[in-house]
Amino acid sequence: SEATRNAVVASDAAVGAILDAIRQLPYRDRVTLFVTTDHGMAPVTTVVNVARILRNHDIDAEAISTGTTAFLYLADPSGIDRAHRLLSAYEEFDVYRTGDHPEDWHLGSGPRVGDLIISSRPPYFIEDIELWPAWARWLGRWGPEFMWAGFSLKATHGYPAGTPGVDGILYAWGSGVSKAREVGTVRAVDLHPTVTRLLGIETGIPTDGTVATSMLDSH
Repeated sequence: SEATRNAVVASDAAVGAILDAIRQLPYRDRVTLFVTTDHGMAPVTTVVNVARILRNHDIDAEAISTGTTAFLYLADPSGIDRAHRLLSAYEEFDVYRTGDHPEDWHLGSGPRVGDLIISSRPPYFIEDIELWPAWARWLGRWGPEFMWAGFSLKATHGYPAGTPGVDGILYAWGSGVSKAREVGTVRAVDLHPTVTRLLGIETGIPTDGTVATSMLDSH
């Protein structure tokens, strides 16, 4: 689209301006530049109506939702097993108990996480009813469990790592970076230890990532 092309041109111009500024520095040979994003975007077509699903199964829980995820806080924690069993029957999303979710989510198990976590699968996504257009909010109570998203998002992020389309980009250039090398996946958590390695300083504690040696100059 024209908007996408304009965004690409603007981004290229911004990176070009930074490179021009670096080349004018007296210490330009000691500069390293990273150009990265935190995530990509995957197309979506269907909203998961969590409020309606909970009502249909008589699950008394508050749902806090955004993007692709909903945290469920049950009024009676003794109902977690029943809720987990009923919600796990859906093919449109995965359901995890707090503490049993994938380790790379880095959510922990504190009280803010919720009793259950719903993680939608592409092309499904989740939004709090309050974020829907005013004329559509009644659907949260009376509408279907899954609804076409023509009035809402076209794409979103937040799917688990490895989901096609949600990976970000990473370009590295300058001191300490190998030239003309295409590397495999570098996780966002790997950037911190990689940058500290280039700076010659210690990483923060704790550190989840590891140094992305595949993109660094070995000399």
